[in-house]
Amino acid sequence: MRTRRRYEGCNSGHCFGAWAVACCILLAAMAACVRADDVLQPQGAQPGLADLGLEELMNIEVVSASKKLQKLSEAPVPVFVITRDDIRRYGYRTLAEALRRVIGLYTFSDRNYEYVGLRGFGRPGGYNSRILVLVDGHRINDPIYDYGMVGEDFPLDIESVERIEVIKGPGSALWGTTALLGVINVITRKGSDSDTQRVVVEYGTHNRKKMFLEYGSAFDGGLDVYGSFSDMDSNGQGRIYFPEFDDPATNNGIAEGADGDQATRSYVSVSHKGLTFLFNTGRRRKVVPTATNGTMFNTDRTFTIDERTFAELSYERDVLRRYNGKLLVRLYQDEYTFNGDYFASGETLEYVFGSEFFHEIGEPAVATYDDNLAERWWGSELRYSQDISPRLSVTCGLEYQKAAKVRQWSCLKVPYCIPVFDVNSPFEMRSYYLQADLGINDSLRLVASTRLDDYSTCGNVWSPRAALIYAPSNSTALKLLYGKAFRAPDAYERDYHSDIFPYGNPSLKPEQITMTELVWEQKVSKDSRLVASLFRSRLSDLISQIDSPEGPGEFENFGIVRSDGVEIQLESRLANGLTSHFGLTGLHTWDVDTGQPIVNSPRFMVTGGVSIPLGSRKAYLTPEVQYIGRRKTLAGADIPSSAVVNLTIEARNISKDLDMSLGVYNLLDEETFVPSEPGYVQDRLPQDRRTFRFQLTRRF
Repeated sequence: MRTRRRYEGCNSGHCFGAWAVACCILLAAMAACVRADDVLQPQGAQPGLADLGLEELMNIEVVSASKKLQKLSEAPVPVFVITRDDIRRYGYRTLAEALRRVIGLYTFSDRNYEYVGLRGFGRPGGYNSRILVLVDGHRINDPIYDYGMVGEDFPLDIESVERIEVIKGPGSALWGTTALLGVINVITRKGSDSDTQRVVVEYGTHNRKKMFLEYGSAFDGGLDVYGSFSDMDSNGQGRIYFPEFDDPATNNGIAEGADGDQATRSYVSVSHKGLTFLFNTGRRRKVVPTATNGTMFNTDRTFTIDERTFAELSYERDVLRRYNGKLLVRLYQDEYTFNGDYFASGETLEYVFGSEFFHEIGEPAVATYDDNLAERWWGSELRYSQDISPRLSVTCGLEYQKAAKVRQWSCLKVPYCIPVFDVNSPFEMRSYYLQADLGINDSLRLVASTRLDDYSTCGNVWSPRAALIYAPSNSTALKLLYGKAFRAPDAYERDYHSDIFPYGNPSLKPEQITMTELVWEQKVSKDSRLVASLFRSRLSDLISQIDSPEGPGEFENFGIVRSDGVEIQLESRLANGLTSHFGLTGLHTWDVDTGQPIVNSPRFMVTGGVSIPLGSRKAYLTPEVQYIGRRKTLAGADIPSSAVVNLTIEARNISKDLDMSLGVYNLLDEETFVPSEPGYVQDRLPQDRRTFRFQLTRRF
C-alpha cells in the first residue's frame, strides 16, 4: 500500500574493469587538455549550442540563478549546465540519468520511482521533496507530497530538452519551498531551434519501445511554435530475484512479468512578441514488483498511475529601456492525480485494518487497497528587474498560489469500495522576494537576496542568501556563499489522518537548512575549466515519521543533520569537438543526535566521461563512468561501493537527415543495490543490470 512514509555489491573483476575504464576516461581528458593543438580540426561542423566551446558555454545565459537572464560565468551560485548535445552524445534516456553527470548528485530507484540525493542527503522515501524541479521555471513539485518527478514519470520527454540548469545549495531566497538542497530547471526547445521537425524511434532491452514526434517553427512576425509528443512502453525486467521472498510459495523469490512501464507525454509552446503559452501533460503507469507494504508477491495487479498537467500564460516586455527594465507577469493552473492499486491477501489487510473493519463482510481472500490523490492549484507571479545605476541592479517580485483541491482518499475494494478515509485540505501562499547585485569595484561584487513566504498552514518563513564574488581576472573567480532555505510541511505530513492511519500533524514547522560555501573557478586553459568548492551545511527540524509499538506514528519535527564536503570538477570542450568532464566529491554527512552517518549517504563519489569525435564530427564515441561509495541501509547494513560504465555511439547524417545512436548502460553488467524504503521487506533493492537502446532519428 502506498503509505508514503518518510524516514531516515561489487565483485572484484567488474570493479577492476570499471576502474580501468574510469582511468582511461581521466587520461583521455587530461591528454585532451594538454594536446588540443595536436588534433586535426574537422571541416564542415556547424557551431551552436550543440557544439559549444568552453568560452561560449560560459557565456550561455541561464535564468535559474537570479530569475533573470545572465551569463553562466556571472551567476552568484554554483550552476551546472547539461546541454542538448551532452544528452545526445551520452545517450541519456531520462532526466534522472542526465543528472548523474553532476558532481555531488546521485540517483536511485525503488523499482517504481526515481529519487535524487544531493551532497550526501538522499533519504529513502523522501520523494525528492527537498529539491525543486522546474520546467521553464514552472514548478513541478506538487502540494501533497512535494514530489519532484525525474524518472519516466517526468511529464516532459528528454528529447524536448534544450538544456538542464542545476543549482546546488539553498535556493529558497528566490524560489521558495522545496528548494532546500538545490534547484533543477529544465529548459525546453523552441521553434526557432534548428532540427525541430523530427521523428525518433527507439528500441531497447526488456522490449522497451518509444516513439517521439517533434515540430517547431519560427514564423515571420515573431511567432514561435513548438510541440512534441512521445509514447514509451516497456515490459520491464522479466525476472527479478528478491532473496527475501525465496520460498516455493512465492515463486522462489522471482518476480516475473511484474515490472511493466508505460508513459505518454505532450508539450506545446507558443510565443509571440513577449506573450507565451505553455502546456504540458504526462501520464505514466508502472507495475510495482517489490511487494511493498504487505502486498502480494509476483503479480502485476499492484501498480501506480501518475498524471501531471499544467498550463501557463506569461507576458514579458521591456520597460524603461534606458535602465534595462524588464517586466514579467504570469498565470498558471496545475493538476496532479495519483492512483495506486495495491493487491493484498485478506490476512494482510485484516492485520493492517483490524478485525473489526471486516466484521460485517468477513475477511476476503484477496482485495485491493485503492489509494488516491487529486490536486488542483493555480497561481500568479509579478516580477520586475532594472539597473538602478551602472553598478547596481535589482530584481523583485510577488507570488500568490491557491491550492484549491488537495484531496487524499482511499478505499478497500472487496469488490465494492469500503471508504477508509477522505481528506481535503486546501491552502494558500503569498511570497515577496528581492535581489540586489552591487558592483563594489571592477573585481568585487556583492549579490544579496531575500524572500518572505506566508503560508496559511505554517505562517511566515524568511529565506536570505548572499554571495561575495571576487574576480581579479577573466580566468579566476572566488565566491563566498551563504544561504538559508526551507521546506514547508506538505499536505500529506500535515493532514493524512484517519482512525487507521493517524499520521498527519498540523503543528509541524518547516524544515530549515543553513549552508556556507567557498567556490574557486579557474580557467586552466582556453579549453578547460576547474571548479572546486568547500561547503558546510546544517539541516534542522527534519520532518520524520516516528514509530510507536503499534506501528508508524505521526510526523514530527525531529532531527538535525550536518554535512561537510569538498567537490572538484574539471570540464573541457575543445575546438575539435572533443568534450570531457571529471568530478570528485568527498562527504561527511551525519546525524547530530547519534553521531552516525545517515542512511544512503556515500562518503565518496566520482563521475567522468569523454566524448570523442570520429571523422568530420559525424560520429562520437562516448564512454562514461559513475562511481558511488559505500553507504548504509535503514537496517544499518553496508551497501558496497560500485562503478557503473555506460557507452554510447552516435552517428549523425549517416544518410541525409538521418541519425543513429546506440547506448549500452552498465556495460560491465555490474550488480548494484540501493537502500530500500520503510514498508519494504527488502533492506536493499537491485538496480538494472546491462541494458541497451538503439535509436533512429529522421529530421525534416
